[in-house]
Parts: sequence; structure tokens; C-alpha cells
Amino acid sequence: MEIPNYFQEQWQKFSKKKILTKTDFQEQEAMLNEYEMTNLNDQEKQEFENLDGGEDQLELQDQQFDQENGEQNKNQSQNSNQNQQEVNQKSNRIKMQKKVQSLTNHYVLYQIIIWDESNQEQKKEIFNYLQQQVDNGEPIYGWLGLCYLFGCGTEQDFELALQLFEEGCKKNEGISLYGMGWCYGNGIGVQQSDSFRIRFYKLAADQNVRGALTDLGVCYDDGIGVKKHPVRAFEYYSKAAEQGCRVALNRLGVLYFNGEGCEKNVQLAFENYERAGELGYKYSMWNLGLNFEEGNFVQQDFQKAKYWYQKAAAKGIEEAQERLNNWDKICEKAQKRKKQEQKLIKKQQDRKLNQYTKKDGCIIF
Repeated sequence: MEIPNYFQEQWQKFSKKKILTKTDFQEQEAMLNEYEMTNLNDQEKQEFENLDGGEDQLELQDQQFDQENGEQNKNQSQNSNQNQQEVNQKSNRIKMQKKVQSLTNHYVLYQIIIWDESNQEQKKEIFNYLQQQVDNGEPIYGWLGLCYLFGCGTEQDFELALQLFEEGCKKNEGISLYGMGWCYGNGIGVQQSDSFRIRFYKLAADQNVRGALTDLGVCYDDGIGVKKHPVRAFEYYSKAAEQGCRVALNRLGVLYFNGEGCEKNVQLAFENYERAGELGYKYSMWNLGLNFEEGNFVQQDFQKAKYWYQKAAAKGIEEAQERLNNWDKICEKAQKRKKQEQKLIKKQQDRKLNQYTKKDGCIIF
């Protein structure tokens, strides 16, 4: 279910406003109702129109809003900091509602469900929304299955995850096919089978599911369930990287650096590492720190090295934290090494000059 551009633009207008009024919230409510009505069939519309108490409920919400925010509006100028904080919270709720409604934005769902990059409130909101959509007949069993598989917004339940994947597979749903492949690959609820893993990944990859594209690349890269095939790994990584998959970007960088499955290109290797790091992939952050510290691919830059080490350490990379703990010593050693290199260069230059020998008082070149 994709939110039309018109509604997205309206949400952006609300999120940019510094002060949200009661009228704003009424407009948001009306806009959501309009959007929901456009996605209902005729029978559902009739049922919706026959509901009683809708206006009364809205009026009750308006009164509650007035009670909670009346005093705040009167003292708005005196409590600007508090107002701004509450406005930010409301803006964040609006943004989250946009995220959970935009099921085409797979990057957001991958971040929250698989990569565990959100707080518990966001996870719960995502789960509740997905559960509601499945209950309403939306064919998104795969995403809900991933929630149960990874315990996102709910308790981990492998059996229920597998049931949802199976239901989605009957409808040829790409994410469900990917989830089923993941279960077979890791022996979750079924007997471990690399053969079935590959089979389901390929079916999902045919639908351009980037998780399947990435994992297929890993299988061909590492020889899991298939013979190692760097060229195919490169092809699958490239397709996933086009969708912004940071794991694929990092792996693509490795292939470029080693010249496996493609021509060696250290510049493209670094660019892929950098893109993956900017997207939050911790191993790329670590690699970027090392590259800037040692001057690989790029000019040596200790400030940028420290920046990426801090990012990696915040993601749990212990080696990066160790680097930061000994940062002063590392910089000191680097300075000594630089001086030694300068001395070596000076000696080489002097040696080259000494090649010009004197004979009979004449300089022989």
C-alpha cells in the first residue's frame, strides 16, 4: 500500500510547522479518513458510513486536546522550550505513522525489524500496524513473519513466523519467500537445508527482494549451498546495492578491492565502503576508520579516522573502542612513523645525489 504523493506532501507540511494547533490535528484526522476511504471497497465504505458516534468521538478528542493544551497555548511565549519539545514529539509521531503506512519503504522496515535500529515504542507501533493490515487481508505476511522471527515489537515466536511465511508463500509473496529461505538456511522451525535456502532465495530474488539478492550474493561469494562464483556474487550484490543495501555495498567493496568477479578498482571499493558506512553498517565504519588512519585509498586523516571509529564503537565494534582508548598513543606512533618515513625519503634523495661522482675534479653525470 503506497501513500499517494498528495498525502505525503500534506504530512510534510504538518511536520515542518513549528506550532501545531487543534485545527492542524483536525485536518490530519480528516486527511487520514479520506486516504483510508480511498482504499475501502464499496461494502466497507457503506459499513464505515453507517457507524454512529464518530463525530461525538472526534468532539470528545477535541475537548481533551483543549484541556491538555489550553494552558500551554496561553503561556506559549513563556514556555517555548517545553512547547518545542512537545511539538517535536508530535512531529516524530507523524513521521512514524508515515513510516508504518509506507510498506513500499522496505529500507525503513529492514532497519527496524532486521537490523534492530529503533526503540521499543517504534517496534511495537510497526508490529501493531502490520498485524492490523494482515487482519484486514493485506498480503504482507512476510513482514509480520519477520517481526515474530526477530522479536520486533512482540515476543519471538519461530513457529508463528514459519506459519506466516508459509501462508505468504502460497500467495507468492516475495518477503515470505525470503523469510522461508532464511528459516531453511538457519534451521528455524524446519530441518536446515542449503538447497531449499537457495531455492527460496532465488524465487524472492526474482521479485527483486533485496534481502534475498544480498544473501544469494553471500552464498555465491562464500560457497554456501552452491559453488563459489564471484561473478554471480558481484551481480547479486550490485542489484541489492542499487536498493541501498549496506551489507551488499560493503561486500561489493571487498570484491572491487580484491578484483574478484570484476576488475580491481580501489576507488570504487572505497566509495562502496563509504556508502555502506553512511548508511550505518558498522563493519564499513570500522574499515573506513582503518583506511583513514593508515592512508589506504585516501589521504591519511586522523580526524576522519577517529570519527568513523566513534561511529563503529557506538555500534558495538570492540576493536574500534580499543583504538579510541589508545588514540593518543596511536597518533604519537603515527607521528614518529611519519618522521622516520621523511628521514628515509631524505636518505634516498641523498643517495641519488651521491650517484653523481667526481672524477679528475669534474662532475660526471
